[in-house]
Amino acid sequence: MAKNPKILESVYSIRDIQIFGAGFRRMKEVDEANRNVNHASFWLTVHRQTIASFPNFFVYLARILILVCAGVLASRGINHPVGTIAISFAATASLSSTFNLTFVVTSLLETYGAAERIFKIEDTMSETEEPANPVSCGEIQTIEFSDVTFSYPGTEKKVLDHFNFKIRKGEKIGIAGASGAGKSTILRLLLRFYAPAEGEIRINGIPLEQISFAELHQRIAFLEQDTYLFDATIAENIAIAKPDASIEEIRTAAERAGIAEFIETLPEGYQTDMGQMSARLSGGERQRIGIARIFLRDPDLCLMDEPSSTLDAQHEKELLHTLKTEYGKKISCFNVSGFIPHF
Repeated sequence: MAKNPKILESVYSIRDIQIFGAGFRRMKEVDEANRNVNHASFWLTVHRQTIASFPNFFVYLARILILVCAGVLASRGINHPVGTIAISFAATASLSSTFNLTFVVTSLLETYGAAERIFKIEDTMSETEEPANPVSCGEIQTIEFSDVTFSYPGTEKKVLDHFNFKIRKGEKIGIAGASGAGKSTILRLLLRFYAPAEGEIRINGIPLEQISFAELHQRIAFLEQDTYLFDATIAENIAIAKPDASIEEIRTAAERAGIAEFIETLPEGYQTDMGQMSARLSGGERQRIGIARIFLRDPDLCLMDEPSSTLDAQHEKELLHTLKTEYGKKISCFNVSGFIPHF
């Protein structure tokens, strides 16, 4: 069954559509998309029904030919009704086996379209690869960018051009720059989402490409500007950072993130299903759930891409105070808006 993604998109963006008075224009776009979908569905149905009708056509044609032959033979004095019935059933049975084949043929177009998308994903080259012989870096003590140059795939603009940077445990450093200057890119390179075109990134003196993804993601936690909530309970959403965490550990992480009081006000508390509640949470509440995940993981290094962007001034102050007092001597919290607490 063909679907129109613009309908679902319009439901999710209904507030923006109303705010900017784009309802009429959006309806026209949805109607046009519906016409295109219906047109494609019509010809797909015609193709499917045409292919599916072939076995029935040949079954009835065979029966007609058998009856015609039986009639001609009967007119010549050769009459064998039992044989005629037997041959008719035999022809029907032999052709009925082709019915399953038609079901395969009618699904070929959909299968081809799905396979084309799957093969496209499989053929996509990975930006980074797992090291053949990974080296353990141990607890993170130093991070160093040495002459790192990077451009995003498909663009020629250099986001970072011979960038040099070093931070040691216990130091504080600020990274400032206009939007698009490459602040978030530094974090993504450190997580090996991308590989630098030139230069080298080292943790504890070990080149980043020699460290396994498993260890890298175990020692480094990353909080982006928008926290995604899965269709699960609040407790399960927080426990994504540590699947075997006890409810006490989850509660402690939520308290340190400043979201515990809000969770306790919900009728089902930590067992509240986010599939029903996620749309009703504010950006700050969603972000605090993401911060609780960080606290539950308790990593060596914490990367935060503007974690206070959706928080008010009071909650921002509380968050930064929590990061400084509880993790001040252990991890590095990057805040690409310019403030970085102790490593």
